[in-house]
Amino acid sequence: MNSFLKFRKWLESDISNTVKNATDNDLFDWINLFVLFGGGSAFLFMLFWKQILELKDTIQALVFWFTAFVIVRYTKETYHLKKLAQKQNITSIRPYLRLQKKAGENQLQLVNEGKGVSVNLRSVYKKGDQEILLPGITAMAAAPGSFTEGLTPARLGINFDSDIDCSIEINYEDIEGRKYYAIFKRNAEYNDKFEIVKQRER
Repeated sequence: MNSFLKFRKWLESDISNTVKNATDNDLFDWINLFVLFGGGSAFLFMLFWKQILELKDTIQALVFWFTAFVIVRYTKETYHLKKLAQKQNITSIRPYLRLQKKAGENQLQLVNEGKGVSVNLRSVYKKGDQEILLPGITAMAAAPGSFTEGLTPARLGINFDSDIDCSIEINYEDIEGRKYYAIFKRNAEYNDKFEIVKQRER
């Protein structure tokens, strides 16, 4: 089973992407072209050659076959464009978080830079094997001006002035229920003192 999955990944990712980069069409588009359209056309010509079909019927069948092939291709492209537009629309209205250490204070400030509302935020402090659940946040409005203070109360015993080897992982959702997660790593060289390691939809 693992060998099959590796072969499928190699075929779909490596080979298909290489073909698409070189020709603007993926491997399966070329298979459709040569196997379906080319094979079907060759079959009709063979029927004509064997005098099973007359010339008029062969031409008519070729027109129908070409039309069907174009419809399938158009449907595939339309579906692809629709999915791409949906993805771009979601990206443009999704929440997007930034984590800051407040200057001169042992507190974190979470900022929503995205155009979508963020809800059900759950944050975890991690350092080695140590994990501390931080206070949850019910919701954050969309940008601009959306931020929350006091993400790390002093009672949790976390000192970000001396702690330079830790990360904060945050799980959150948008108002339509799509789930996201973000990983922030302490980095004193950044203005926010935290860099975004990863932030994407689950």
